[in-house]
Amino acid sequence: MRAIIVDDEIIMLNSFQRLSSGIPDLTIVGAFDNPEEAYRFAQANPVDIAFLDVKMPRMNGIELAGALRELRPDILIVFISAYDEYIRDSNRIGGDYYIVKPYKTETLEIAMDRIRLLAKRQKRIYTSGLSEGFPFL
Repeated sequence: MRAIIVDDEIIMLNSFQRLSSGIPDLTIVGAFDNPEEAYRFAQANPVDIAFLDVKMPRMNGIELAGALRELRPDILIVFISAYDEYIRDSNRIGGDYYIVKPYKTETLEIAMDRIRLLAKRQKRIYTSGLSEGFPFL
């Protein structure tokens, strides 16, 4: 699965890439400290998952998630934050998972297990709808 990571802290970007490097099916195709750059990248490149820091200057992760979902309705969104107070906001826009900093490789592996399951369900629903002739919005 092709993923982007967006965090305004370079140390956290590097840490995420290091901790996630051995996770099967996860390929980091872009790491950004600027949400606008991440959005432009997603406009031009296929992205399956977005790992988004919640609290960032200029555009926070919740706003970026909304923009990414408009661009790619099937993108899976995983929020990453040092604060659990944003879980409600995450739920309001349909976040798929929420990771609280600091995290370990095991935390990312658990998140990816969940993401794989969600991706399979999305594909099954889409395929099922096509085979039965039901339109999906």
